[in-house]
Amino acid sequence: MDENNQAVLLLSTYFSSPGRGDPTPLTAIEYGRFALWMKNSQFQPKDLFHRFSDIEQSWQDPKGKITFERLKFLLGRGMGMAIALERWQSAGIWVLTRADPEYPARLKKHLGEAAPAVIFGTGEKGLLASGGLSVVGSRKISDAESIFTEKAAKQAALEGLNLVSGGARGVDETAMLAAMEIEGTSLGVLANDLFKSALSGKWRKYIKSGQLTLISPFYPEAGFQVGNAMGRNKYIYCLSDFALVVRAEKEKGGTWAGATENLKKQWIPLFVATPSDASGNAALIEMGARPLEAPQPGTTATENWLCRQLEGLAKQHSAQQSIEDVGPAVPEEQENVISEPAPEEPETIPQAADQAECTIVDIQAEGVEPINTAEPELLTETHFEQPYDAFVQYVSQRIREKGELKFAQLKDLRKDLQEKQARAWLDQAVEAGALQRKGRFLTYTLGQEGTDHPDFFS
Repeated sequence: MDENNQAVLLLSTYFSSPGRGDPTPLTAIEYGRFALWMKNSQFQPKDLFHRFSDIEQSWQDPKGKITFERLKFLLGRGMGMAIALERWQSAGIWVLTRADPEYPARLKKHLGEAAPAVIFGTGEKGLLASGGLSVVGSRKISDAESIFTEKAAKQAALEGLNLVSGGARGVDETAMLAAMEIEGTSLGVLANDLFKSALSGKWRKYIKSGQLTLISPFYPEAGFQVGNAMGRNKYIYCLSDFALVVRAEKEKGGTWAGATENLKKQWIPLFVATPSDASGNAALIEMGARPLEAPQPGTTATENWLCRQLEGLAKQHSAQQSIEDVGPAVPEEQENVISEPAPEEPETIPQAADQAECTIVDIQAEGVEPINTAEPELLTETHFEQPYDAFVQYVSQRIREKGELKFAQLKDLRKDLQEKQARAWLDQAVEAGALQRKGRFLTYTLGQEGTDHPDFFS
């Protein structure tokens, strides 16, 4: 861990249970305020180790909470940090700060300086960028609601959507386990006990198989706290593309608080399970959420009934506000809230192989930038009139070499890809017969119209 990340971790993280009267680590908002000032003052976090006196002469917290006594105490916990990191790493827990390239771009986009300075996690980091459908609800649910949750989660997995939830008993746990039981993927945002959960038999096999990633913005050994449970709800929404509330009670509990905050902030489109006897479900629909109904009897899983409903909501949502694509991480010199050094290379396509097989938003309407076809080490000098032609020929040649090609593998092959544009072109090629899509994973082979195409890359 470099000095910048060490400084961020020291400023914002507990390493053990706090002593009585000890200064507390900076909250996400406090760190964001301090980081913004350091950026504007041309300081980096590591300068706290080498230029503390310079910072001391310039910094004055307008809120009066980030004092130099507090900073000195936090920075002096190096031994505690080393011991804690070794313990957490033994359980497979990794640490990301906002300076790391794997840090979710969605959190920076939606939360700005309130995005957590540090994220702890276990499992595949690529799932942090997968988006998908968040499924949330009460801890106590009826048998019918449990069946609905399982059906929706499994359908999401079958249609290639990553499942995002909070890992708590009830709706969260039911949805996550249901998706992974049929080889789907899930991202769990925990409010407490990440260390224990990383070693739990309930989750461990899915972590090892690459299907599950568990994360938390809180101290990995923290017990349950109401404030943390309420605070993590926004991260569930901000790491997803769509949200589904199975059951909520009006003006009670974290499910209601998280759903209403999402409606107010307009992070992502919100669905509510219907019909339902829950007071919160009806109230959320009155506030602007859309009802999601179970499929009619006889509907098969292959009919993509879930994506069809999500797609319909997305078009209505886009008519009400401008929906921007969640693309590569913004270099930090373009952000106003981050002081850490920018990663050398921005994020492109998520690592996760399980991507949705439906077009969720109108791609052409969003003006997605085309792929740069002039990269000499990837494409020959052969001229194509349209970037789409070059893309299809490129993919076809890779399939001829390997037999098939998964969508996630394109990240390693092309560094300049815009994910949504690539998916639009792949869909177009499948419809034209140049490519065929296999199964629920985005795996492609040559289609009938593509078998006789000349080899432009020989």
